[in-house]
Amino acid sequence: MGIRSACIALTLILLMPMISPTVLAEWNSDNWLENVIGPERLENGDEFGCHGYQGIDANKENWVIEACRDYLIERTDASQWGKKPISFGFEVNSLDVTTTEALIHSGFQIVGDRLIDSPATLTSFHSNGASLEKGASGQSIL
Repeated sequence: MGIRSACIALTLILLMPMISPTVLAEWNSDNWLENVIGPERLENGDEFGCHGYQGIDANKENWVIEACRDYLIERTDASQWGKKPISFGFEVNSLDVTTTEALIHSGFQIVGDRLIDSPATLTSFHSNGASLEKGASGQSIL
């Protein structure tokens, strides 16, 4: 009888997390940008730009442009030039009018670096892997 009770008790303990109706854990934000990589990269002269979210085409889902900007602003300064990011990278060759307007509205000035056709209201910047601040160009291209 004792072994049977112990087996039932052990089984219940192991099953409790799986059958529990509520989860008592709380989700915490990832703070790598605020505390780990952000300060170090800014100190080394890098800037942070946006590239949207993985698996979502920012050229089709324009809400990503503002969301990415806000995510960055809430966690770190984008560059030595200020808190707001100025560059947004795309995996496409051209931008439509709606995307261009969303970029301008969100404060972006530089797009790239794969664009063949860049809008006249934005600067297309083709990088060599370096950041704007570390000599690939500079804010003077604006």
